[in-house]
Amino acid sequence: MIKASLGKVLARHPRADVTGIELSPGSLGMTAFTVRFRDGSSYVLDVARVQRAKAERFRDAIAGAQEQAA
Repeated sequence: MIKASLGKVLARHPRADVTGIELSPGSLGMTAFTVRFRDGSSYVLDVARVQRAKAERFRDAIAGAQEQAA
């Protein structure tokens, strides 16, 4: 069985550099979790269906923090 976490940090970016987070249908019951950054780069991660609610809460928390900062 595969864990829901890698167990280590892959990269660090300031929250202010995040310009958007998208969740979209992926393959084999996965959800594509895309994080876009100010410099035009992005990360796309596959999220298992059972973890989608956590990804949605993360997206909502980042969006809320961005609204408060504006």
